[in-house]
Amino acid sequence: MLRNLAISVHLCLSVAYSDLLIRDVTIVDVATGTTHPRHSILIRGKLIAATGRELTAPKGVQVIDGAGKFVIPGLWDMHVHLAQRGQLPLYLAHGVTGVRDMGSDLDRTKDWRHAIDQGDLLGPHIETCGPPFDGFPSDDSKHPVTMVRSPSEARTVYDSLDNRNVDFIGVLPRLPRDAYFALIERARKYYSPVAGAVPATVSALEAVDNRQRSIDQMSGILLACSTEERKLRGPRALALDRRDWDEFQDLEAKALETFDKEKAEALFHRMALFETRSVPVLVKLRSSPCTTDHYRKLAQLVGEMERAGVRIMAGTDDAQIQDELELLVDAGLTPAEVLRSATIEPAKYLDAAESLGAVESGKIADLVLLDANPLSDIRNTRKIAAVIFGGKYLSKLQLQALPVRP
Repeated sequence: MLRNLAISVHLCLSVAYSDLLIRDVTIVDVATGTTHPRHSILIRGKLIAATGRELTAPKGVQVIDGAGKFVIPGLWDMHVHLAQRGQLPLYLAHGVTGVRDMGSDLDRTKDWRHAIDQGDLLGPHIETCGPPFDGFPSDDSKHPVTMVRSPSEARTVYDSLDNRNVDFIGVLPRLPRDAYFALIERARKYYSPVAGAVPATVSALEAVDNRQRSIDQMSGILLACSTEERKLRGPRALALDRRDWDEFQDLEAKALETFDKEKAEALFHRMALFETRSVPVLVKLRSSPCTTDHYRKLAQLVGEMERAGVRIMAGTDDAQIQDELELLVDAGLTPAEVLRSATIEPAKYLDAAESLGAVESGKIADLVLLDANPLSDIRNTRKIAAVIFGGKYLSKLQLQALPVRP
């Protein structure tokens, strides 16, 4: 069976811990969008032991003065590609204590994850799919793929993953239609999440109805909202297969011109009903060759998704998480909703809400100390005073001393 998500995120650094009392901080309750001032947080080992106003420091506990600081749960980046070991410490420097790797060399990433779990390497929790499924070879050697062209190949390769400890199945847009449906049928049988792009020959609504767990980078969303969806899908898929980006952008522009609000509302209702998450990765879409009008429409749709009850999760494709959080606010989400997209929603998605996503007793001590309130301005998530990862305290000076990415 594939590696269980809820188990993997319970792993923390196996190092010597110094129990901590963080005194006189304001705890940000991301679930309710409220704050709890003048609280203290007692951390024992890797867990939060208690929170409250009247906590005193037990003998031998290190005391951190948190006056004027705000505490949020550690952030998750739900769309990354792990290509270099030097990436890993920098996630912590930006307050990211967990990542969902959407495609990498599986053996190497598993080695990094093991080193982090053993305390030999500083880096975030890692959930990984290894090389994602696609119908063509990768254009980038740093982003390997598992190539399948037929339903039988999809089933065989899926079965080969049985003992390889992947956390979910990643899919890319050039995966053939029949291979996709064979793969997702196999994954549903064995309760394996499928996430990533919507294959170009598959409608977003079909992906949702077949229980794809997340749709990343707004893949196929604009096409699914077009009155000309069926007419455009074939030429769009062919342009993608051929890497004819000019033609692809022309077809995306036609999808934008034929946008239908009722189709969008029906799709978003279905996504909310079946809990298909959206990981927009706006920071990448904004820098893509698409037109300004195209990006603005996609960003607008992210806000409409949130209001329709679609669960949004923050992802960056290896940019800085704060850039994505700020773009989500620009798209119409509130700072509280944006914080949930990087904390509570990933925890729920990973079936780990009992352990992650809140500053509460019994949760893993993955925390970020900020110098200002992120609920009043999401840009305050950049003002990191310290990060606590699995009970391990990293001061601002320690974070600044982390090596630069090679």
